[in-house]
Amino acid sequence: METVPVEAVRAWLEQIHANLDELLPHLRSAFPNVHFATFSRSFGSLTEFQGHAVGIEATFSSGDCVALDVSAGYLTTTPRVYGDVSWNPEAPGGVETSTCEDCYHSTEWPVATQRNLDAIERDVPRLVDVFRDAIDRYNRR
Repeated sequence: METVPVEAVRAWLEQIHANLDELLPHLRSAFPNVHFATFSRSFGSLTEFQGHAVGIEATFSSGDCVALDVSAGYLTTTPRVYGDVSWNPEAPGGVETSTCEDCYHSTEWPVATQRNLDAIERDVPRLVDVFRDAIDRYNRR
């Protein structure tokens, strides 16, 4: 399959970002003691890993946080895509789940074909469920 153009990958990420923005009121209502924020940011500008990530982050009063992140890397070469739910390094959770369980390095992320973008987009509801479960589990400790 053919790699999707970088502009289309960026547009795809921004649509996911918009969908995550729509979750904010529901999450804030369900978890009033947690601070939520969405993000859209570039990364790796000085490396071949140059990319962009969108997501939503939940920060607890302790400073621990968990995030749902959908990323596209290697935007200047062959774009690759990935999503996960993970904790900050100091928190007790690591990676809760990802869209590529066998990917241990970003070079193993799936190439940004339309099929792979569609698969990650279909997986976002599962990522949201895992994100909500992680927040709920943390709040019950």
